[in-house]
Parts: sequence; structure tokens; C-alpha cells
Amino acid sequence: MFCPKCGNRLEEGTRFCTKCGLDLSSPEAAELMRRMEGTPVQTEETAPGSHKTLIIILSIVAALAVVAMILILINPFGGDKEKGESSSDSSTVTPAESESGSQPAEDLDSLRERLNTEMGADLTQADFEDFEYQHLLETEQAAQNALDQNNAAEASEKISLCESMVQAFNGTGASHIRINEQTLNGDLYLNVSLDGLSAAADTQGFSVYTRTGNNEYQNASITVGNAGNGMELFVVMAAMENGDVLSVLITYENGPDYARVRTEIEVGSEAAEESKPAEESSEEESSEEQKEKESAGGIDESQVENEQTKKEEYILPDSDTRLLTDDDVKDLTKEELRLARNEIFARHGRKFKDAELQAYFDSKSWYKGTIEPDAFDNNTLSSIEKANIEMIKKYE
Repeated sequence: MFCPKCGNRLEEGTRFCTKCGLDLSSPEAAELMRRMEGTPVQTEETAPGSHKTLIIILSIVAALAVVAMILILINPFGGDKEKGESSSDSSTVTPAESESGSQPAEDLDSLRERLNTEMGADLTQADFEDFEYQHLLETEQAAQNALDQNNAAEASEKISLCESMVQAFNGTGASHIRINEQTLNGDLYLNVSLDGLSAAADTQGFSVYTRTGNNEYQNASITVGNAGNGMELFVVMAAMENGDVLSVLITYENGPDYARVRTEIEVGSEAAEESKPAEESSEEESSEEQKEKESAGGIDESQVENEQTKKEEYILPDSDTRLLTDDDVKDLTKEELRLARNEIFARHGRKFKDAELQAYFDSKSWYKGTIEPDAFDNNTLSSIEKANIEMIKKYE
């Protein structure tokens, strides 16, 4: 039996999943089983017709061998023409029979092994929403149904999609969405690019989910258009208060590909721009005080020093506050890219197992290593930082 939540294989009669801790007698477990339509996950040992198919194949091979022996005994010294025809028959029929017999069985067995491996993947530290996980379970079930029907092509695509989803949840996927531009001025505008896809990009593959505060994500209605090397996503938003933070989850699914990215946008940028002149005025009013400090020889240089420290001690000083672009990273060396990526983790106090990395960050005045590598929680990273890590890895 399998856990309906994480797919972990369990002993019959087990009440609690040993991986995710789900109470298999709880209403939640019953609901997951109901959504999976009650169809049991079928293992390789219980695959219908597998033994019967093997027996049929072996019988065909044995029959062909007997026929070949009889032909050799009847006409061991036949003419060139007869030998040529016999050779032609043997070379055209036997491989065809092999391809239609044993090969699909091997493919199906391999696919079953891939599905079982994918269903046993660890999602303990993964980042995903409930509706995404439900979609994963449904896709696993679709793959199992295709295997039951000996449909290797459909099973392969569904299993590949499952694998892409698990990798995306764990932040290790080859395919990812890169946000080039985002604005929230009444409505939401996003300009995104797709990287590392195995299939051609399809504008219909995008979905956008939004939420404010601790509310649940809601599937937003979007309009998708092409824009140069990227794609434009337009979302009509409901009215929000200045200061609200809009959380956005963008997913892309096409064939075997699945990619996702999160971002957060604060409402009220227009209000901030309108208040800018007043801030500048305030700075002008304080300039007299600054002049007095300068004339008295008491210049406060702390801000200047902080900016200088950033430039000298960081590879990418603002990789925690804004989305990086290709221009930011394309000219960095491989070693600089490695340091820039780990710089994001170091800001949060993460220590490093690599002695050289640890020594490098220990030499920085801003670094305070307090969290052991195995204890570090990637969820402490912001959506911007996670997106920048993926951007750097693309070049690294």
C-alpha cells in the first residue's frame, strides 16, 4: 500500500505514514484516496498480464528456433537463390517479431521503475501549495493508468511531468521561469522568460495564482502575449490597500515540462513616488545641518562607508532586494558566480561545509555565521532571492 499524500510505500495495516506522518485513518487521508478514485497503485509484481506476456514471447521464440532447425535439416546445401530467400525472410521477420514482443515489455518495466522512484521522492523540505501537490497525485495516477493500459508513450510523458514537478518543488528543476519585469499599478504586469525547457514554449501553458496576507492562493484570469524574448502576463486585480503585499505564484506546464516561481509585490508604489518631492525637500532642509557638521569637522561618513563596504565585499550587493538580469551576471567568472550564489545564503547566517567558502565569508565584515548547513531552512529566503539563485545557476 502507498501513502495517498506523499506516495511512500507502507506495510499493510500501517496507520501512520513513516515519511510525512499522515494518519491513514483520518478524514484527510480518506479524501485523498477518494480524489485518487480509489485506484490502487500497481507495482511491477502485480502488473496485469506481465507473466502471461512473457510466456507468449518465449513460446514464439522457441517456435521460431524449431522452424529454423527444420529448414536447415531439410535443405542444408540449398542453392544460392533459396539461401538468399531464406536469409531475407529470417532477417526481416525475426527482428520485427522481437520489436513487437520483448521491447515494449522492457520499456514498460523501466517506466514502472521510474514511477515508483518518483513516488518515493522526498518532499519533506519542498516548497509547494496543496493544489500543486494534488495535481502531482493526479498526474501520478494518470501515469499508472497508462501503464495499466500498456500505453508507454503516454506513461512516459506523465512520469516525466511528475519528475519535473518534484524537481520544481525541491528547487532543483532544470526548467525555470525568470521574471524580467514586474509592476503593480492597478493591474498586475509580468514579463517572464522560460529557460531549460525540453518542449517548445506554449503561451497557453501559464497559470498565475495570487493572494494577499495569509489568504489562500486564487487562480487569476490572465492574458498572455509575446514580447521580444519574453512573454507578457496581464492580470486584472481587485482593489487593494496601499502597503498590502501581493504574493504571486507563476507556474508553467507543457508536456513533460513544469516550472514555477514566486514573487512578492508591495502595493502603493505610486504613493511612494508622489511623496518623493517632500522627501527631497526634507533632505534639503537638513542640508544646513550637514554643512554645519562639515564646517565643524564632524562629517558623518557611516552611510558612505556602508556603500563602499557593499561594493568591496559583495559580488552582487543587491541580490537580496531586486531581481538580477543577464547583464548582472553574464561577465562573472565561474568562481565569482559560485561566490555570488552562496552570498545569498551567507546573508542569512548560513555556515558552509566547504572550508574555502567558509574562510571566504569569515573574511567579510558583514558575515555572521550562526546556522549549521544541515539546519538551514531555504524557506527563509525571499522569492526574489530564490529567483536570483536560479538565475546565477543558469550561468554557473
